[in-house]
Amino acid sequence: MSQLLASKKIRIAFLGYTDLMLTETEWSNLGVSQSNLQNRYNWKNLTKIHGRPDVTVVPTLSSALKEILGEEFHLTVFDFTKYEGAEVEWDFNYPIPKKYEGKFDIVIDGGTCEHIFNIAQALSNVNLMLSKNGIAYHGGPLCWPNHGFYGYNPTLFADFYEANNCEIIEMFLSANYSSAEGERKRITGDVPKYDRFTMMQVAAQDLNLLKLEYNLCAVVQKKENSTEIVYPIQHKYRQKENWM
Repeated sequence: MSQLLASKKIRIAFLGYTDLMLTETEWSNLGVSQSNLQNRYNWKNLTKIHGRPDVTVVPTLSSALKEILGEEFHLTVFDFTKYEGAEVEWDFNYPIPKKYEGKFDIVIDGGTCEHIFNIAQALSNVNLMLSKNGIAYHGGPLCWPNHGFYGYNPTLFADFYEANNCEIIEMFLSANYSSAEGERKRITGDVPKYDRFTMMQVAAQDLNLLKLEYNLCAVVQKKENSTEIVYPIQHKYRQKENWM
């Protein structure tokens, strides 16, 4: 990441126009003054949809990135329709146009791929869009019934990206909840790439934490350029000696 930040202009792609739901305190913790952010015209409707009455600014992506990175970035937002007007209109059910292959230092999927029916193609597009040493972030549901088409397992990202010249940098579960005092808190827990695990392990034996909706978050880095995609066999079934 430090190499990317040291480059002249970071080329960033978002899958979908992401709704950034942070409180003023959370922005401040990132070193950002909320007053410097440009609020989206439909912010009130967005906070209602997300159930976040504590959020008073839902910024444009460009204004948020400017406060975090300065002027040294180039932003591209892909979506199947134009919500804000500046998006690249593309359905990730289908192969990304060649002109976008290898063009991005950072690709952010903050909750889009689970809504794309052809998820294998969506992940392939993300992989192809990354430049060498580029970083991809995926954040989506472990299991949220009817939120999208899919819930994620760690082995999905590990198997796919490791078969396609990438390295898993980090993988973890995350969920938000309110404390007894009404304070918004977050629980996170590392998860294995391939081994089975239980939610009781993640929730530290606290039954109340099992009621939460968990996101699986994965950070991957592309180590070598490639234009061919490998569709993997799941890791545990590749360990032939375990099945003989």
